[in-house]
Amino acid sequence: MKTSLKVAVAGALALAGANALATSPADIQAAAANGTLVTLYVSGATATDGALENLFKLDDPNVRVCVPDTLDIYYYRSTSSGTPSQRALTCTAAFSGTGIVSGTTKLALLKESAGGSANGIVQPANLPGTPQLQFIDLSAATLPTACATVTTSSGLTLPTGTGHFNTRDCGATSTTASTVVRTARTSQAGISDVDPTTFVGTGGVTAAHDAALTRKRTSVAVTFNPIVSVPLFTVLQRAYGTITDNDLESTSSLASIPSLPSSVLRAVFNGTSVLNANEINLNGQNLADHIGSVGGFDDSGDIYICRRGDTSGTMTSFKLHFLNQGCSKTPSTTVLFVAPDTASCQTSGCTWNSTTYGNDYVFAGAGSGDVRQCIDYHTTQGRLAIGIASTESKPGTTQNTRFRYIKVDGAEPTLKATIEGRYSFFTENTFNDRFPSTSASGSQTLWDKLYASIGNPTAISELNRPWRTSAALTLPGASDTGEADTGILDTASSANAVAINTMFNDHTITGGEVRATPINSQTRQTLSGQANNCNPPYQAYP
Repeated sequence: MKTSLKVAVAGALALAGANALATSPADIQAAAANGTLVTLYVSGATATDGALENLFKLDDPNVRVCVPDTLDIYYYRSTSSGTPSQRALTCTAAFSGTGIVSGTTKLALLKESAGGSANGIVQPANLPGTPQLQFIDLSAATLPTACATVTTSSGLTLPTGTGHFNTRDCGATSTTASTVVRTARTSQAGISDVDPTTFVGTGGVTAAHDAALTRKRTSVAVTFNPIVSVPLFTVLQRAYGTITDNDLESTSSLASIPSLPSSVLRAVFNGTSVLNANEINLNGQNLADHIGSVGGFDDSGDIYICRRGDTSGTMTSFKLHFLNQGCSKTPSTTVLFVAPDTASCQTSGCTWNSTTYGNDYVFAGAGSGDVRQCIDYHTTQGRLAIGIASTESKPGTTQNTRFRYIKVDGAEPTLKATIEGRYSFFTENTFNDRFPSTSASGSQTLWDKLYASIGNPTAISELNRPWRTSAALTLPGASDTGEADTGILDTASSANAVAINTMFNDHTITGGEVRATPINSQTRQTLSGQANNCNPPYQAYP
């Protein structure tokens, strides 16, 4: 362990301002060269990317993955301001198991998110098939130069229980470097927002893929929401009388969040009718009447749509929940969902680029980040826009955060409302693989550690910390009660029934209880406990 830490320190000191124990690119390259680097290639859902990253940052002895302060996070971005489509998390292991020694073994989790959940099923099912996905190449000679832009958390005040880390941006500034810092591989494991059996017939997933997976383990419940641009949020508030026609948006409390009925969401996203505010009536009023001239909004009333590609679990989740599509197991020749203007984006989605797609009425993104960027762009143009995304991201006023969560049928998309059974747009993710593999024992050990840790309520409580108050944008402080938190939940099961029942004992669930016990009371599982997102959600406990 002393030797390992000395190597880490030596590598880190070569980088001015980097964290003292961080694992430099040279450390990782050396470990890859001598065969001591345990790598795990994962594909699939973007909704859990933030949770996985936060898991590596946690310094909690019950769930710790990394030795504190040894984490380096590599992002590959196609543009300097874009959302990462690939990332690598590297550190020194803080746990032991087959192929891994705590304090000594170097770990690398490589995640490819393009294409979404379908790739979290098809790719591991095809293992060891022809490499098709791009992952950051940690053994590349150009890694140090391609990923030279380093941001360190040293000097920042981090949440309790979080270790320091470095982030390294790769490929955003050098075309040459960006083409050689990635390599094609087939993922060893995958994450899907919707279980593989339910996904059959959608996004290229077949019954053969489903059958090939040896493990499809339910992990966490992920909540989704129809996010909107700030102009649409404001217009909806005006329609409901939350603010006057002369006011701009107000997001100081849950009461100020406007709502859309399920019927309107179905009309917008099925592509058969509503594409203009003139066709929406809310609270007895025409929505277009509240656009006005205040705030420089586009007064055409056109509604822009930011969706995902067909391989996305987010897309499939919406179809299951709102459109009753996707459970026949036989691909339909008629897909009742609005098609993107750029046909090549429909299957797997495209990386957002405002120059290319900024005027598309319907855009299909490769990842959730592309949807948020699309909504953000339309906000800057004063346009009404709506999309679908998971809730593990915090809205704001800076680039890529100018989107807002809304209520659905009067229920806010919070952890509290989900536990109470009032909000039910969620899916139960699965961790999919074909392990065991004697040739990749360390990889399997890391995969099993991630699965066990991400489903631990104590860990989830900390994983959700970055998304506190996201639904209402309440500033941390006296009003930060936890009732507006978004994020993920542990799945309901007999193992945590006592904890759920305890929350309900006094018939009142507080935001503090939600933070301490983030466990869903609803489920989509079968009575035998098998993941099945075709099931409508039902209250399992108390």
